[in-house]
Amino acid sequence: MTGASRLDLAGNGQPTEGESVETSRSAGTLRSLILGVSSGIIAAAVFIALAGYFALQAEAAQVGLVLDWQNNAASIEPPRTPWLSFAMLAVLGWGVLWVSLVGVGRANKQFQRGAVLAFTVTTVCLVAWAMMSFPLPGDANFELMTLQLGPAMWLENGGALPAVHMLAPVPFVAWLYRRRR
Repeated sequence: MTGASRLDLAGNGQPTEGESVETSRSAGTLRSLILGVSSGIIAAAVFIALAGYFALQAEAAQVGLVLDWQNNAASIEPPRTPWLSFAMLAVLGWGVLWVSLVGVGRANKQFQRGAVLAFTVTTVCLVAWAMMSFPLPGDANFELMTLQLGPAMWLENGGALPAVHMLAPVPFVAWLYRRRR
């Protein structure tokens, strides 16, 4: 039985002192787990959306387009190498690696478990969604493909990036490694 469901033998309906501490500890553990899961989901979505945004900006710059926040062509320029977008993709990848290998290791065990598992599962699900919704060149709808607006296209484009595929299992593997030590 849990501390919240047990009552003291005096019958006054109040948990004993030891039980209230146990209940408080389990509530703190559950709170850490929920915070970890929500942090992992948000981190995965932000990571994939930002990677998709920077990759989309880089692809557009290579063919001479400047896109606005809604993925509409804002202007046409000569094609160029998008160094800033490439640098931001690298910084984003290194940020995920740092958080996976160093940052999460400083948190408590329940937060680590929730954040790592939620990040990995959310990343895999968003990659699968991107792969299922991305038209293939031989597909009949490939020529009719229109760019979605905003974050939906960023998530779709980010889920198709090999860098995202490579970084998806890193937090989980790092967490497993830390557990064994």
